[in-house]
Amino acid sequence: MKLFILDTDGVGLNMAIKAQDAGHEVRLFYNKGPGGKENCSGDGLVNKVDEWKPSMDWADLILLTNNSKYTEELERYFEQGYPIVGANKASAELELDRGKGQEVLEEHGIDILPYHVCTSWDEAIDYVRSQPDGVACKPWGGMDDKSLTFVAADADEAEYILNRWKSEGRKCGKLMFQEKCDGPEMAVSAWCGPHGFNREVNESWEHKKHLVDDLGCNTGEQGTVVRYVARSSLFNRVLKPLEDYFVELGYCGNVDVNCRIDLDTGTPYPLEFTIRFGWPAQNILMCLHQGDPVQYLLDLRNGKDSLRAKRDIAVGIVMSHGHYPFKSNRPEDVGYPIRGWHVGNWDCVAWTSVCMGYAPIGGRESRTLTTAGDYVCVVTGTGQTVSQANRNANALAKDIKWPSNRGYRTDIGKRLKKELPVLQSFGYATGMEY
Repeated sequence: MKLFILDTDGVGLNMAIKAQDAGHEVRLFYNKGPGGKENCSGDGLVNKVDEWKPSMDWADLILLTNNSKYTEELERYFEQGYPIVGANKASAELELDRGKGQEVLEEHGIDILPYHVCTSWDEAIDYVRSQPDGVACKPWGGMDDKSLTFVAADADEAEYILNRWKSEGRKCGKLMFQEKCDGPEMAVSAWCGPHGFNREVNESWEHKKHLVDDLGCNTGEQGTVVRYVARSSLFNRVLKPLEDYFVELGYCGNVDVNCRIDLDTGTPYPLEFTIRFGWPAQNILMCLHQGDPVQYLLDLRNGKDSLRAKRDIAVGIVMSHGHYPFKSNRPEDVGYPIRGWHVGNWDCVAWTSVCMGYAPIGGRESRTLTTAGDYVCVVTGTGQTVSQANRNANALAKDIKWPSNRGYRTDIGKRLKKELPVLQSFGYATGMEY
């Protein structure tokens, strides 16, 4: 198979490596950084291309890692039936325009939390003053600034945060304020093609905070617990009703809905869609997939369900260094030699910002794997229980080393010790053990 990965996030290297290891011919395109800066990740590991359009006609399968870059240019390729797995304009809107996503959910009989949208700091400050119990705030419309996400304990806290951001001259754009709901978060996703959803359903639990015990700032994601199941109550309530809708949109890819489960009633309230590959979720899921790493995606595009997955639980941990998560991919984050990887654990390490470089080994300069940025890799451990998978993931993270300030969370999944009994009392996450 000729596989082209149009990677505008710098996250598709692992898929390229795994596909290449399986014998596929691979091309990888990276979006250039600010000022036309080249991304050295993948150098010496896979075939990288400088332009993406020539590879569209070359490929048997095209994978998009993002749903907000080159949107207008890509639309004609979707219309002409190119073999793309990824979000077209109509499907991406459900994630990028949170209001649209909430409207679609409501139209299909799915309960949503009340929300309000503000377009200026003053409007937002006035609104949160009317919410004494606090609110959850999220950026609207595909804004890249994830730091504009917070959950305020009360109106005073929300007002302070917004006033501070206003005084700092930060861009407001549009902000969505949702009513708070007490209860654990849980997500469900499924692979969608012309035939509808695949049989394998993925349930997951994200950990977005930077530090152990969910302290620190929000990041894209620090780690996730995932599993595939044949039956899912959450899928039946928040995804299954949307199957025909996604088929009509012509979407081919993964559909994920993250939900808050009401502590009193068990009602799942969808918080947001993810209409693309989830990162690091996709890298973790690949450790559960059986068979060829990308053939199931070509089959998905052709309306065939061929994905088969192990029933283990998987815990994935993001490993980083340098100035992560505040200043991405500075020159001083590049070139650290990575040790601890070998044939036995290669499949459980998803390389993200690495390349081939040179470093002293045994007293002389040798060619070896080195860091190429601050988000180095995702390591995954599997097991029959969450705790077993967590131990295996942490054992692998301990082995993967480089001479810099390695950072990763050791507690991914541990909150499920308390949350699983609550979820299972409402019929979710059945058969899962901590």
